[in-house]
Amino acid sequence: MNSHKISIIVPMFNAEEFIDECILSIINQNYKNWELLIVNDNSIDNSQLYVKKYLSDSRIKIFNNISKISGPSICRNIGISKATGEYIIFLDSDDYLFKNALANRIHYIQQNPHLDFVVFQIVTKGLDNERLTTHSSNNYLNDFLSGQHRWVVSAPIWKKETIIKLNGFNEDLNQLEDPELHCRALLEDFSYEVLCSNEPDGVYRKFKEKSVSIQKLIAGYVTFIINNYNTIINRNELSNLLNAVLQGRKSAINSIFKFTYNINYKEKIRLIKYIKQLNLFFRNNNHISFLTDHLSIIFLSLFLAINFPKDSRIRWIAQKFNNKIL
Repeated sequence: MNSHKISIIVPMFNAEEFIDECILSIINQNYKNWELLIVNDNSIDNSQLYVKKYLSDSRIKIFNNISKISGPSICRNIGISKATGEYIIFLDSDDYLFKNALANRIHYIQQNPHLDFVVFQIVTKGLDNERLTTHSSNNYLNDFLSGQHRWVVSAPIWKKETIIKLNGFNEDLNQLEDPELHCRALLEDFSYEVLCSNEPDGVYRKFKEKSVSIQKLIAGYVTFIINNYNTIINRNELSNLLNAVLQGRKSAINSIFKFTYNINYKEKIRLIKYIKQLNLFFRNNNHISFLTDHLSIIFLSLFLAINFPKDSRIRWIAQKFNNKIL
C-alpha cells in the first residue's frame, strides 16, 4: 500500500500564518510514503523559521527560488525538478489536506493505472463561507476556456510523467497559471477522471486578496491562446474556443467594470495592449475572423470602463450593447 511515493509541492511566499497547518496536514496523513517539497519564493516574514522546525523529518525539504523570476509557477517547476515520487500533488501554502487524502488518492489512481491524473473534491473556504470546488461538466475544456474553472490546483493527483510531458507550469504567468496548465492537459490525449461526488479531502483557502485582477485575467488569456493556438486548431477544438468566448464575454464585461475603478494609468495602457495583441493575432489567422468581432466588443467595453469608470450611463450602454449582441 505504501510502496508508491507521492511528492507534494508547495510554493511559499510570506506564509507564516498558515504554513504550520499545511505541513501538519501532511505529517498526519495515514499514508506515509510521501515527500513534502517547499519552495520558498523570497519570503520576508518568518515562514522559513516555521518550516525549519520540521526539517528533522527527512521527508520534508525546503528549497529557495534563486532565479530572477518569482511567483508560484517557477516555484512549482523547481519542486517538479526535485521530486522523486511517482505521483505529484500541488498545494498552496495556506491549503491543507484531510488525513485520508493521500491514501484515497493513491489507491484510486493505482486501481486505475490507465489514468494520467485524477481530480478529487475539495472544499473552498472563503472569509465567510465554504463551498465544494470540483464540479461536473459535459465539456471541461470549454468551461476552462470560458473562465469556469471546474477544479483548483490542489484537487488533482498527477502521474509525474504527465507533468513532465506538459513541461510543468508556464513561468510567464503569476496568476491563472493552474487553469492554464489544466487547459493544456485537457488539450492533450491524457486520460483522466473527475470525482465530483466523493467526499472532499482537503481545503483550498480563497480570500479577497487572492482575487485575480482583470489585467492578469486578460494577460493569462492572451498568453494561453497564443501559445496553444496550433494545438487548438489541430485538435478541432476551434468551435469550443468560439463558444467559450461567447459564453465568457458577458462575465468579462462585468469584470472589466468591476475591477477598473482603482487601476493606475500604466495598468490601463497594459490592458489595452493585451487586447490589441490578441486582436492582431486573430486577424493574422483569417479563418478565425469571427472571433475578432467578439474580442472587439470586449475591447470597446474595456475602453469605456477605463475612461469612464464611474459613469453609470456609460456602463449601462456598454452592458446593453453586449447583451444585445449575445
